[in-house]
Amino acid sequence: MPRALLAAVAAALLALAASACGPAGPNETKGSPADPVALLHVLPVPQGMRDGGPERSATSMDVLEATLERPPTEAEATRAHGAGLGASAIRTFTDARGGEVTAVVSVWPSNLTAENFALQLVQRRVGKDGRKAWTPSSLPGSQGTRTDQGDRESILVRAVGPNALIVRSTGDVPATAVERTMELMVAAQEAKG
Repeated sequence: MPRALLAAVAAALLALAASACGPAGPNETKGSPADPVALLHVLPVPQGMRDGGPERSATSMDVLEATLERPPTEAEATRAHGAGLGASAIRTFTDARGGEVTAVVSVWPSNLTAENFALQLVQRRVGKDGRKAWTPSSLPGSQGTRTDQGDRESILVRAVGPNALIVRSTGDVPATAVERTMELMVAAQEAKG
């Protein structure tokens, strides 16, 4: 085969390979949908806390009540459902001082939708009532906010595939409890593929 023809075939194959490795589209899932109840079931109780009850399936309203810093409206729950909010679950842990950690897993139609939902939870809080941006170095790709004033709230989010993983704490809960809970959720879902 002539060198010119070999070069043309090689160039065509490289172009084809490059086009197959392009950026993900808006409907790309980038991973498997979670089984939210099963994912939360594997979480151990954070040190110094107690189980607030078994993990449970959640509606759109339940997810918003657990993740927003104020009571959600029916219209917001309807919009979340219309945007594709699918299977979801919630699990809580409490401490003797009234602190609480809430872990939420929700499945969305795509990775982009899961990321957008999770990031909105953080962005609406940044700079409000003394809240500061928070990205633990042990959790690349996560985003969050926290405050040591007033009601003391921390929230940490991460999208893994089409799944939004959220850990929110209120009260005098150490940041390590929030970080560790998120680390375990991410590891368990990534291991699933």
